[in-house]
Amino acid sequence: MTSLRRNLGWALAGNLGYAACQWVILVVTARLTTVEDVGRLALALALTAPAMILANLQLRAVLATDARGEHAPGAYVALRLLTTGGALLAIAAAATALGYRGTTLAVILGVACAKAFEAMSDVLFGVLQRDENLRRIALSMLARGVLSALAVTIVLRTSGSLVAGVGAMALTWGVWLVAYDAPHAARLASLRPVLDRHLLLDLARLALPLGCVSSLNSLTTNLPRYAVEAHLGASALGHFAALAYLVVAATQPVLALGAAATPRLARHFVNDRRAYRALTRRALLLAGALGAALVAAVDVAGRPLLALSYGPAYEAHAGLLAWLAIGAALSFVSGALGYAVTAARRFPPQLAVAVLACATCAAASQVLVPRYGLRGAAWAVVVAEATRLLCLVVLYATTAARAKLPVVAVAADEAIA
Repeated sequence: MTSLRRNLGWALAGNLGYAACQWVILVVTARLTTVEDVGRLALALALTAPAMILANLQLRAVLATDARGEHAPGAYVALRLLTTGGALLAIAAAATALGYRGTTLAVILGVACAKAFEAMSDVLFGVLQRDENLRRIALSMLARGVLSALAVTIVLRTSGSLVAGVGAMALTWGVWLVAYDAPHAARLASLRPVLDRHLLLDLARLALPLGCVSSLNSLTTNLPRYAVEAHLGASALGHFAALAYLVVAATQPVLALGAAATPRLARHFVNDRRAYRALTRRALLLAGALGAALVAAVDVAGRPLLALSYGPAYEAHAGLLAWLAIGAALSFVSGALGYAVTAARRFPPQLAVAVLACATCAAASQVLVPRYGLRGAAWAVVVAEATRLLCLVVLYATTAARAKLPVVAVAADEAIA
């Protein structure tokens, strides 16, 4: 079995590299198109994310923590195919109903197609992650990120069309799914879709709470952006999205930590509860240290980083970036707690946490953005993340207390439940 440290290194390399390539796409878009186009891209990402993430049902996490082998990988593939197709139809209908036309609608649909290919790669990564083969996942993410960044850059430089650039990204992701991700996952497990209605319904019922959690978390992230677009316009949204992506890129070490630790946490929860609690403590300490480092780095280098990345027009928003960094630091710790709770397969209680955080963010966005502008949007992010963290502290405390029970007793309790 690959060591946790090595897996963490591979996951970190893959996540950081992929995030860097996505950031390059954003920078190239900002440099080669208009602020309005950056706003269109941000709007497309904000509109497609909740639907696609809900459709994903976090099947990768459910598969990776399936330490008992309750469902065949083919069932996960079949369910992901069905839900992704439904999400594409829902996004197209919603975008049309909201009145988006022309270039904006084309960008939304192009991003939705790209996300659909990404979703299929993601569920295949669950097969690799359960096997703790994070090296293969990292290599795939790095190559896909580099190829898509090159494709978008070439297309934007030659055509200047954001629609064409988004189309190039979608095509690259689709080709990579077929040529690389599917063949390597197929070496570990059969990927033939299992179209058994009862089996798919059982898997969907298991994963639905976690899928709703991830969708609500995405909606929570995007609610301040919706408020910015509604009250301040597309140009302001372009500025906010560009700054927010710098912070999103900084979350990649925590995502890597989750990818490396979650399968092992799941096995520890089944077999060794003391090791489960010890590994969770290590994850929390690392997440807290990463959050503190991010806040300190933004405080020292935020202004020159913005000027270097996006140009002088963004430099004045260094204070906004600092608030976004605080929100991200809170999310690092809550993310580590979330991985521990997910590894214990306590999916339904996380839904209540997500609902409360989303409602808090919605209220804060509607109150703060009209009054304080972009800084109000950043404050809404901080309020939502603080709410999520407090709730997850309580949820993990109950999970850890349960983990102190003898394994036989807990197993009996799960059988009764």
